[in-house]
This record gives sequence, structure tokens and C-alpha cells, in this order.
Amino acid sequence: MKARCIALYCIPNFNELDKQLKLLTKKELANINGVNISKVYSNHKGITINDNIAYVFDALIPNGKNIAVLKHERFAPVPNHIHTFLELNFVYSGTCKQIIDGQEITLLKGQICIIDTETPHEILNTSKEDIIINVLIKKQYFTSAFFSDLSNKGIIFDFLLNAISNKQAHDNYIIFNTEDNYNIFLLFCQILQEEYFPSFCSEELKHAYLKLLMINLVKVFEYTSNYTQKSQREHIISIIKYIEENYHHCTLSSVAEYFNFNPNYLSSMIKNHTGKNFKDLIMIQKLDHSITLLLNSSLPIYEIATICGFSNLTQFYKKFKEKFSNTPSEYRSLYSYNQTDNNYISKI
Repeated sequence: MKARCIALYCIPNFNELDKQLKLLTKKELANINGVNISKVYSNHKGITINDNIAYVFDALIPNGKNIAVLKHERFAPVPNHIHTFLELNFVYSGTCKQIIDGQEITLLKGQICIIDTETPHEILNTSKEDIIINVLIKKQYFTSAFFSDLSNKGIIFDFLLNAISNKQAHDNYIIFNTEDNYNIFLLFCQILQEEYFPSFCSEELKHAYLKLLMINLVKVFEYTSNYTQKSQREHIISIIKYIEENYHHCTLSSVAEYFNFNPNYLSSMIKNHTGKNFKDLIMIQKLDHSITLLLNSSLPIYEIATICGFSNLTQFYKKFKEKFSNTPSEYRSLYSYNQTDNNYISKI
């Protein structure tokens, strides 16, 4: 795997890390010797979901922490269970077979799956080659502080972040086809290095690498989920991307015609998937584009408003302040771009 060769050069302890991940733990040795599964999980609360018993895993993230990085224990299945946290599965090697909300899936080496809270799933038996890394993330941390500085990147970026962080629904999962993505593999190895070989600022580095990982996942977003109809799922990202690229002149009717949909059906689809209507998406894109011009050019504000599609300067000021709590000139003053040293300057 080419990604492993890259990791050898970029991760100082990659060979040692690889050995640690492949090393048999005490629990794995117990699994090989035929541990009693029912006894292992007897201390977990069980609830009934869709006529099936599901264990509740709710104390796997240490107190005072927002994330936990764990290696999945091999050689034994994990029975049907739910989490009170988000779980990110990464297949370091081998495969990972799971049943999520009644559907059997197989993750390949390099692929990632994010499973939402309260989503029933079980992991089938694993072999020596099946090394799976679990990153457990408190839901509140993931949906608020984690993405607080990743706004204003366009409506497609906002949509994908919302889908990943699952702000509106439970019983969801997302599969990322990242088996050939070298950046994803490298970032995960960097997270693991800080976990297995901790040093100064390792906790901060784990969080930073995790954020970089999520940004990269947004960029390669191809997902399979169990909460949208397939026909809609195949179109919604293309539709939002089209709106983002053509917001200056597109209308609901023109977008519907382009994708061969009835306008009312398209309007309902957009609302169901984004929580916003068509006009909201157009306004968001106009305002986000204005931010880019404010911070990276010296154009006067009236000209920026015109470029971004506002024919009424008063409306531009009103909508801008509603979203960003500052006027355009205040925003530019607070977060200006210094062309001489290539650094953003914050006067806060």
C-alpha cells in the first residue's frame, strides 16, 4: 500500500506503531481462548430496539475528555449495542464486517464509517489481520466546538458538515470510500502516534489532526446512509453544488429543469436535506462570497455587494449583520488580511 510507504517517511515511529497495533493484547488472547461473551457484557445495561436487545455503551470516554482512541479487540464479535457518543471506525488493515441497524456492511482497508448515537449495530468476528481503530467522540463536542471555526465555506461545505455531524437526526451512519486516500491514512497514523507515543502537547495534536481528518473527509464525501432514499441521495449533493456554482443567475425553476425535477418536488427535497429553502441557500452563498472578498481584496463594500448579487445595498447590510453580527466594514476591520506578512490579523 503506497500510503504505508508515505507514512514510513512522515511518521517517525511508524514501524513501532505498526508493531503495537498488531500486538496481541490480554483481551485478545482471552478471546482466542474462548471468552464468554455474555459474561463480558453483563455489566452493561440492555434495552429493546425493534424487538432486539441492544447493550448501552456509555462510559468509554474518560472523564474530562472529549475523545478516546481505541483499538478494537480482535477474535470475538461485539453484540448488538448503541452508544451515547459518536463512533468513527477506521480499518487500518484487513476488513470490518458490521450489521448497522439491520444492514450488513463490510468496510475495507482504509475506509471510514461514522456511526451516530443511538444507532444499533454489531461487529462480527474479526481475525488477526483485521485491525480496526475506534475514535469515540462526545456528540456535544463534535457538533459545537469542533466545527466552530469552519463556517462560511460555502453551502456545499455547510451541508456536508451538517451531514457528518448529524445535527438533525439519529439512527444514521456514513461510509467514506477512502481506501486509496493517502492523506486520510497519514492523518490517522498521526493521531495514533500521539496516542501510543504521547509527548508534549499530544492531546492538542490529536484534536488538531482529528479536525484535519474531518475536513479531508468533507472533501472526499461519498456516503452511504440509511436515512435518505437512494434516488434523492444520488442527486442532493450535485444539486447543492450546482446552486453554489450558479447562484448569481439560477432560480428554483431553472435548477429543477436542469435536474429534470418538478420545482415543488425539488423545493421539498432541498428543505428535507438541508433544513433550508432555496432562497436561503442563495442568500447564504451570496454572503459567504462577500466574506471572501472582504478579507482578500480592497474592493469597496458597494462593489462587493454588487459582485455578490445584491442590487440593494441596504439589503446587503441588513442580511450581513443578521448572519455575522457585524457590518461589512466592522467585519473587515476585525478580520483583515495583511498582504505583507500573509497572516490574518484579528483585532479582537
